[in-house]
Amino acid sequence: MIKKIAPGLWQSALAHVLPNWNSISADCHTIALMATLAEPLPGNVPLIYFPIDDNASGTDRLDTIRELAKMLANVPVLTVCHIGENRSGLLSALILVERGYKPAEAVALVQREGPHNSPTQAHSFWNPGFVRQVLELS
Repeated sequence: MIKKIAPGLWQSALAHVLPNWNSISADCHTIALMATLAEPLPGNVPLIYFPIDDNASGTDRLDTIRELAKMLANVPVLTVCHIGENRSGLLSALILVERGYKPAEAVALVQREGPHNSPTQAHSFWNPGFVRQVLELS
């Protein structure tokens, strides 16, 4: 399922994006893929390919991801990773921070509105390292 986080910001798992690829371009101008991909995605929507590890300790590429978030803050964008919860959630939260949300507000919004695909977790965006890194921005 592709979930709307905020106006102009959507988040999804790769498996949910592929069957809906052609309908995405009507709302979304860019897709940011935060996970590895074996083959290219179809379609005409510009794709930013920036895979990172889903590491429970966080990412050592936070500064670069923040620059990406700054670049995407005013663009209708879909953030995507394999499960659609953590790597895409990190970018979604950082985009919200760039849009003026406080870090705790951004985390809460992504957790509440983001896709919930993992049966073992209570909400989206649960990676403790990623959440900590966003919250430390305040």
